[in-house]
Amino acid sequence: MSIRYMIHACPQRMWYVNEFLLPSMYEQGIKESEIFVWNDSEQIGNFKSFVASMKFVRDNRPDDACIWHIQDDVILSADFKTIADGINCMAYGFTARRFDKDTWQNTGYHIPTEAWGSFQCVCIPNSYAKEFLYWLDHPPNGNKFYLMPWTKDGRCDDTIWKIFLRDCHGSDLILDVAPNMVDHIDYIMGGSIINSDWRKCPAVSAYWDDWKRIRDLTQAIDKRNGSPLSKENNDKRYACYSLKRNYYGYLKVSLASLLYHTELDKVFLLIEDDELPYHVPSNCEIINISDNNIFPIFHANSSDWHTNACAIRVAHGRILPNYVDRVLALDCDTIICDDL
Repeated sequence: MSIRYMIHACPQRMWYVNEFLLPSMYEQGIKESEIFVWNDSEQIGNFKSFVASMKFVRDNRPDDACIWHIQDDVILSADFKTIADGINCMAYGFTARRFDKDTWQNTGYHIPTEAWGSFQCVCIPNSYAKEFLYWLDHPPNGNKFYLMPWTKDGRCDDTIWKIFLRDCHGSDLILDVAPNMVDHIDYIMGGSIINSDWRKCPAVSAYWDDWKRIRDLTQAIDKRNGSPLSKENNDKRYACYSLKRNYYGYLKVSLASLLYHTELDKVFLLIEDDELPYHVPSNCEIINISDNNIFPIFHANSSDWHTNACAIRVAHGRILPNYVDRVLALDCDTIICDDL
């Protein structure tokens, strides 16, 4: 039987592939024989591993039409198989709020330079593999991409693939799938460039979130890490404010009254900047939420007063560190008069 799905994995995430990703594929009726797990067991890096996988496709699957390539840090949508079965062209199955916040609804067919270039979930015609490997060794500018300094960390596979599409399939139409076929959960799994500081917030699905599976996964990670939320952290006390700039003055008073009366391990300040115009104690952690597109631009409760700072407390589980089991959410226009 032809391989229809290839999971690109690293050894550190094979437990997730085996315990979560593969079972979710079997639940949808995807047969084990249709899946090939490409494990970077030698840890040669994303880019070199992707090139090796393309060599495998070229040498072993020359007669297959195409393969869905799936990263090891995604959750599949409930209709993943239904959508995938109907696609046999170059296609991206993930659109993110974070990177394409102005164009993520612009799904459909696009030329390569306008298509979303993420590798979380991508359908690649197998005929492209042979072309890609030849192009990689014979690029138009004469330089081998895998020798360039910006590939030294083993990344940039998606960037180089998009350059290949531009050079060799510039007039082809690439399908951006809507709704999403996967949700990127790197913000839970960790270990990717997506979570570097300058990104500010993770690349997450623009269309849906599987909160039950996310909760199950978070519990599994906590268990694997020695249950950090049990025993020593169960008695930790956390509080949280979320506010817009015009409330910074109120926060100063409320925070002072809170810390005067109540002993807390940490207070999270979800604000629109990287810092406040005044000093805060060391047990206060500032988190910039100005670019955190957890909600659609025009969500159901959006208005002049229903801002993200107001609504974001329902998404504390996405924003606060994983070790925070529970948090006391406070309005910044309150005065704390006793020990909470």
